[in-house]
Amino acid sequence: RTRSDRTQRAQDQWNQQYPRLVDSYLIQSIPLVRSHATSYDTPLSPFGTDHDIYEFRRPDDMQYTNEGLLRSGFIGATPLYPTIAISIRTLEDHLQTHRVCPRLSIQATVRKLCHVHNRPFHRYLCRQFSEAFDIYLEILHRVNLKISAALGQDSEDWHLKNACPCCMYELNDEEQLAHRLLMAMDGNNSLRLVDDSFRHGTQRPDTRSGRASNWLSAEYVDIFKDEVPSRGKSGGMGNPTEAEQGDDNVDEDGAWLDIEVGAEGAESGRFKKTPVDMDSPVADDPLNPCTERWKNAGPDGQKKMFSMFLITGVFLCLCRHGILLLLCDMIQSGEL
Repeated sequence: RTRSDRTQRAQDQWNQQYPRLVDSYLIQSIPLVRSHATSYDTPLSPFGTDHDIYEFRRPDDMQYTNEGLLRSGFIGATPLYPTIAISIRTLEDHLQTHRVCPRLSIQATVRKLCHVHNRPFHRYLCRQFSEAFDIYLEILHRVNLKISAALGQDSEDWHLKNACPCCMYELNDEEQLAHRLLMAMDGNNSLRLVDDSFRHGTQRPDTRSGRASNWLSAEYVDIFKDEVPSRGKSGGMGNPTEAEQGDDNVDEDGAWLDIEVGAEGAESGRFKKTPVDMDSPVADDPLNPCTERWKNAGPDGQKKMFSMFLITGVFLCLCRHGILLLLCDMIQSGEL
């Protein structure tokens, strides 16, 4: 037992409680049932922003402490023996505010609450709020799974087939369009993740992953990794020629450039500049300004990522109305 695995141990303890926590959340969501399930001695503010000490009565069928807290509208910050609890209304307020303002951070919300209650800010408050918020999101996800199963919307591709009403919905005897669906796909390299082998210290195991149905996992994407044909030196897609087959470096665009920060040939963490303009490869000819200033116009070699990055960005697919259909991580690769 070490401190490095405390995150995973806490998650394992939460996993044992989730079935009962979901039921408790559904009970407190019904006003008539909630009023008789439990009570507390001090009345709460209707805005859910009180900061005080409350005494809760234990339900007869309670197995975990967080069950009793949930039936009263609170979520504990720890799976066992919680001493700090955050109201569901506060967590819901942060969720909906973050939905319309993604830049809002948990620290900003916690600082706001500290100002409301005239309390000093401490960093551990952010950790407690974050842990309770993660549990709240997981409970909502499991509730949504129950709703989807009851409505017959739990198939693997249901959300993809019904993401955009304008693109996906079809009428009986509707005239067939020349192009049934128009999509746009693109990637970026702004969301990078450094490989664990380059990190210092001991990694904390955490098996949690995103819950979005339109997010493709790395394991699912790897199923199709051999279906993309190699791109030869001619720049076109297709089978390589005999001369290209004998070359070990045929797939120049797909090769992983093994350059680390500070290595020979790298300048201040950037790749070495190519002295020849790829658009006009003439000796002693000045470089095209676009090649210098716009990296997408440069040679493919300069578009590669450093080997220290495990994830180099995200690749997403949108319909013509701007609704997200699918997205995935770009793992040790650039855009295809």
